[in-house]
Amino acid sequence: MPGRCAVLPEEHITLHAGALTVTLHPAIGGCLGSFLWQHPDGRQVPLLRTMSAGAANSESAACFPLIPFSNRIRHGRLTFEGRSISLPRNTSGQHVEHGHGWQRPWSLQKVTDLHATIGFTHDPEQDATWPFAYAAEQDVALDKDGLTVTLRARNTGARPMPIGFGLHPYFLRTPLCRLQAIVEGFWETDTEVLPTRHVAVPEAFDLRRGLAMNNVVIDNCFTGFGGQAVIDWPEFDSRLIMTAERPLRFLTLCARCGGCGGGSGGRHRALFLRRARQQYHRRRQSADGRSRPQRAGTGRGDKCQRAIPADRALEVREPSLVAMT
Repeated sequence: MPGRCAVLPEEHITLHAGALTVTLHPAIGGCLGSFLWQHPDGRQVPLLRTMSAGAANSESAACFPLIPFSNRIRHGRLTFEGRSISLPRNTSGQHVEHGHGWQRPWSLQKVTDLHATIGFTHDPEQDATWPFAYAAEQDVALDKDGLTVTLRARNTGARPMPIGFGLHPYFLRTPLCRLQAIVEGFWETDTEVLPTRHVAVPEAFDLRRGLAMNNVVIDNCFTGFGGQAVIDWPEFDSRLIMTAERPLRFLTLCARCGGCGGGSGGRHRALFLRRARQQYHRRRQSADGRSRPQRAGTGRGDKCQRAIPADRALEVREPSLVAMT
C-alpha cells in the first residue's frame, strides 16, 4: 500500500506516506501535531515543530488553521457593510487574534490511507465570538512527496459574511537555518504589532537573498509573495520547499525568542499563509445546469479580506510542503 493511517483512541490521526508522517488533532483546534521526514540516513527530521505532549490546546501545535480571519483585529472592532461589529477578546492581549477555529474542536468526517477531512459548524446564537453562521472543513492529504492542506468555508447564513483565512505553521529555527522567498513589499507595524505603513522590503529582512534566521526578531507581513518559500537546515542536511498558487501573495513571518503566538517556548519561527487560491461556488446549480463561481470584494485595514455571499462556499488550497535533501 502507498500509505497507512491510524486513528488513536484520543481521535488523533496519523498518516504515513513513504518517508513522511503527519499527525492531526481534530479535537485540539483542528491542528497538526507533527510533520516528520525520515532522512535517507535514518534520522527523523521535524519539518514542523512537534506539539507538546499532553497539550490541551493548539498553542504549541505544529500548525493550526486561521479562520474566519488571520492576524489581529484592533480591539476586536470592525465594520462590514456599514455595520459595526465588536468581537470578544480571545487571548490575553488587547486584540482579537487569528479567528476562533484554532480554539474550537473539529470533528472527524472521513479518513483514508493518505487523507483525512475534519470540520466544524459555527452557530452565532450558541457562540458569540463571531456573529455569522458558517461551516468549515479542513482536508489533510499526504503522499510520498509532500503534504497539502485545503480549507473550505460555507456561509450558512442569510447574509454575506466577511472572511480571511490560512494556516499558521511553526518551523524550527536552528543556528544555521536560512529562509528564502521572493517578496516585493513590507508592512511596518506599531508596538501592538498592527500594520501602519507599506514600504519597500528593508535590507535587514530581505528574504530574496536568503535570510539567516538565528538572531532575527520580526513579526511583519510581506506583500508580493512569489509563491514559493525555501527553508534550509544545514544541521539536518535538509531543505523544505513550500509552494502556493495565485492569489496567495501575502506572507507573514514571526520569529522571536520564546516562540510566537503563545507557543510552548523554545526557538520557533512561524509563517502565516493567507489568501491562497479562492473559489466561490453556488450550493445549487444555475438554471442552465452549470456551476458559476462568485466573487466578492476585498476589505482593507482591520476588515477581513473577502466576503462569502449568503448560501455560498469558499475553498482555499494551502501550500504544499515538500522535503528534500
